[in-house]
Order: sequence, then C-alpha cells, then structure tokens
Amino acid sequence: KKDYLPALLRLERLGLLRPGCTVVADNVYVFEVSDYLSHMRDSGKFKSRYVDAEVEYTPLQNYLSVDSEGRPLSRAVRDGVEVSVYVP
Repeated sequence: KKDYLPALLRLERLGLLRPGCTVVADNVYVFEVSDYLSHMRDSGKFKSRYVDAEVEYTPLQNYLSVDSEGRPLSRAVRDGVEVSVYVP
C-alpha cells in the first residue's frame, strides 16, 4: 500500500496513462494511504470516488452478541476501494 502513490507518479511521469484509464486501489479505508487519496482527489487529473466494501474473508462472527435464537451475529470488517478515472 505504501507504493500506491510512488507507482502512480511513475506512470504519470512516463506518460503511460491515457485519458479514460481507470485506476483501482484496494484497502484504502483499512490502510493509511492519505497521500495517494489526496493526489487522486485533488490533483485535477482524476475523477475519483470511494466505493464501500468489506475486507475479504468476512463477516467475522461476533460471539459476544447473539440474536434472539442464540446464534452469533455477524459483523463485517469495513473497507473500500478508490476508483479513479484519468481525465487530464
């Protein structure tokens, strides 16, 4: 995740992105990628949006909470992806 922004900047510098190119970054809620998100949202080069999701391999069982029949309640671990379209 720490290479998201450096890798993107290399692609930009080398001219490898074309208008309409879509860049998807996963786990942007769980991991600290604020520099990447700032670039995607504020540079003026991308139309970017956050898509809410769950971490794979969830929902986890929460054995402290049960439903009316005594079954454990599921609780998903929240995460998301940033979907950005290159619009220079």
